[in-house]
Amino acid sequence: MIRSGGGDFDCTTNVTRAIRGIGPFGEVEETMWPFALDSQLRSLGKHVGEANDLQSLRHLLGKKGRAGVNK
Repeated sequence: MIRSGGGDFDCTTNVTRAIRGIGPFGEVEETMWPFALDSQLRSLGKHVGEANDLQSLRHLLGKKGRAGVNK
């Protein structure tokens, strides 16, 4: 379940919870720090579409019509 308390770091925490365990994101660890998520995505060495860092993940989710990715 994704919960939002409206804090500054909820977005990154919710993203890590949403992608953790799915395909190439199976090893992503939950974090509230955007730079930590970005680092994890870059270190995967594999990606879905162009999602190989935080910015491209936002772009990919935005193309899929997911709500809240353009914050």
